[in-house]
Amino acid sequence: MNKAKKSGNQALKDIIMFLINSVKKNFITKIIFFALSLVLWFYINLQKDFETILNIPINIANIQKGKTLLNPIPSHVRMKIRSKGKALLMSDFNNEIFLEIDASGFADSVNVRLSTDQFVNTSNKDIDPVSIYQPVELIIQFDRLEIKKVPVVLNAEIDLKSGYLKTGKYTQQPESVLVSGPEAKVKNIKEIESVKIVKKDLDKDFSEKISLLLQDSASIKYSSKTVSVFQMIVRKGVTTFKTPVQILNKSDKINLIIDPVAIDINVTGPVNELHMISSGDFIVTADVSKLDKASNKIPLKIKSEIKLEWESEINEVKAIQY
Repeated sequence: MNKAKKSGNQALKDIIMFLINSVKKNFITKIIFFALSLVLWFYINLQKDFETILNIPINIANIQKGKTLLNPIPSHVRMKIRSKGKALLMSDFNNEIFLEIDASGFADSVNVRLSTDQFVNTSNKDIDPVSIYQPVELIIQFDRLEIKKVPVVLNAEIDLKSGYLKTGKYTQQPESVLVSGPEAKVKNIKEIESVKIVKKDLDKDFSEKISLLLQDSASIKYSSKTVSVFQMIVRKGVTTFKTPVQILNKSDKINLIIDPVAIDINVTGPVNELHMISSGDFIVTADVSKLDKASNKIPLKIKSEIKLEWESEINEVKAIQY
């Protein structure tokens, strides 16, 4: 009895293993056949013609000399095209197909109906236009082309940190821009302003590239869209220069000396510019003809061509005759 039971269990195990091995072999075979079928189906369908709707660019060619568009037109048209599935799958067209409107015969405003006859294909693929969806008509307006130069105005609030000063030449590039476009719009542009910027407590050089506020940039072209500015910023310093006093208009018959014979001149400015100044940049004179006999004092006159802030606490000298 036990022997018969064991034989029955073994037979059941053999049947189960056979089924498992059969399923494995059939599954791999089915996967292979499915993959081959999918590739074959894909290849066959890629050879068929398909229709699809795309947004393609609109170009206007041969605009008359001295004319330009008054208002921009839509940049793209929604259009149905027909091509092989392979061509549609493997290309983004990248402006290789477009609608082109010949404006050589247009001098003024005109309504143009878009059609498949305006379709241009510069790709190496077989693509046929089917129909136009949107827009189906364009209003094209022309105006005289005007070109002029206008100044760039920087809109900036710049505050320096305490103890710092601007130094050197302020540079701005460009200082003006060329503006070109329809006369009706360009004639109203007097200047180009930058985007407003605010800088607080600056203690280092100011260098920025700032965007310009461009009016109607769809219709008007600008030679630059940004302005670059630079201003050197350095620490403020104070330097004292001891400068001798020159006596003017003294008669040879008069024995006279002055006190003091030299004065201190304090100059405040950027430290890098203070290094380039000397006492020789100041001329201090005492004109004896201006002598106040009551006080025996002569007013001082100080001349200098330096552009920095300077001062002296002494504005007169004592005249001593002997």
